[in-house]
Amino acid sequence: MFGLFKKQITLVEFGQGIVQLVNEPISSDCSRALGMRFENWDGSNGWSNFLQSRGIPIPTQKLHYRLWVQAAIQASCTQFDEAKRRTITQSAMEAFSEAIPNYDLGSTYNALESAYRGLYNFSPRLAPLSNPGAAINFLPNPHVGVLNAKYLIEAFVFPHMPNSAAFIDEFQSYSSTVCASIGTVSRAISHISKSFKA
Repeated sequence: MFGLFKKQITLVEFGQGIVQLVNEPISSDCSRALGMRFENWDGSNGWSNFLQSRGIPIPTQKLHYRLWVQAAIQASCTQFDEAKRRTITQSAMEAFSEAIPNYDLGSTYNALESAYRGLYNFSPRLAPLSNPGAAINFLPNPHVGVLNAKYLIEAFVFPHMPNSAAFIDEFQSYSSTVCASIGTVSRAISHISKSFKA
């Protein structure tokens, strides 16, 4: 009954609202997840500065962030039907005005959807990795976070990080942080849904 009094918003506005709510905490998760894979890591002067000191330039960090955000939003939206999920994810990512080299929303979306359906062929180094403790049981596929982590390693870490082996060795830590960001997005979705109807 109370839902009758919620303000109606479009799915585009819903997606944009998610990005506004999660930008800061997810940015921290994303940078920390990269930085902690280096020996003697130190985020006290900011993770971005630490990553630059390890040879990871700002444009490369931005690419990781863009992929990370899309994966978190798309995974959280697996609670919705495919049409709604696509619109919310696309709208959220189009809220970023800056074009990022090597980032393509459509191909990233399709690759993640393929992974969620068990159709993505991960490299032999990634395929056997798991993290049973990181199941997200409130989503239809509780393993979306682990699948996101594998995708991020395949699509970003292998081509851009000099210490890519650390992401395999420390997969449970990396994938747990990926899952935490999905939780952040899911809380944002719940927050928006309490006040608005899409």
